[in-house]
Amino acid sequence: MSDSERNGQLKNPFERICRALCMQPQDVKRALMGVWLLSGCIGLGCVLLAMLAPAQTVLDYSPQCTWHSQYGVACPACGLTRGFVALAELDIQAAHSLNPAAPWLFGLFMLNGLAALHAGIKIIFHQASGCTQLLKRRK
Repeated sequence: MSDSERNGQLKNPFERICRALCMQPQDVKRALMGVWLLSGCIGLGCVLLAMLAPAQTVLDYSPQCTWHSQYGVACPACGLTRGFVALAELDIQAAHSLNPAAPWLFGLFMLNGLAALHAGIKIIFHQASGCTQLLKRRK
């Protein structure tokens, strides 16, 4: 045990977080991976919804901005839904005019969602192959 560990000081911030949560590092990593997979798939779902659902249906069922309705000022996210719908119709200029961040977030959500989906599929097939290997060993 090093002097820093004896004094309760860990050099790695991740280790400090794990100790504060009373969790093992692999458990924290697994939890973070689960959050990333879930949020990535939700982001990809938003992109796919904008691409596949009729534009008017998406706009009709989208919630109105509470900030804009209460204060009369557009929030940083105002126009993102309409921008995503415009991007789904390949109208980049309209999407940028609705919210300059819309094209960037659309691409980011799509790439992150595809990466999360790919990682999730790899995890599922890796675990499935591990189960088949375990069953083969038992025979």
